[in-house]
Amino acid sequence: MTLKVLHVNGERTWRGGERQLYLQLKYTSPSIESHVMCRRGSALSERISELPVRRHFSRLKNGFDLRSAWQLSRLC
Repeated sequence: MTLKVLHVNGERTWRGGERQLYLQLKYTSPSIESHVMCRRGSALSERISELPVRRHFSRLKNGFDLRSAWQLSRLC
C-alpha cells in the first residue's frame, strides 16, 4: 500500500514555505506518492518539475475561491 500525500501551495514567489516544501519533496521516501497543487508558472512549480512529484494546477486565489475548492475536492 502506497501512502499518498497532497500539498497545496498558492504562492507565486519563492520564500521560506516553498523552500521547505521543496526540500521535503526532494528527500521524501520513494514509497510515498507526492502530489502538489500549485499555481501554473509559480516558482515552486518550476523547481519541483525535476522531482518525481505529480503537479496539479489551480489559480488558488484565496480561501473563498470556490473553483479551486472544487478542483481540490475532485483531486482528493
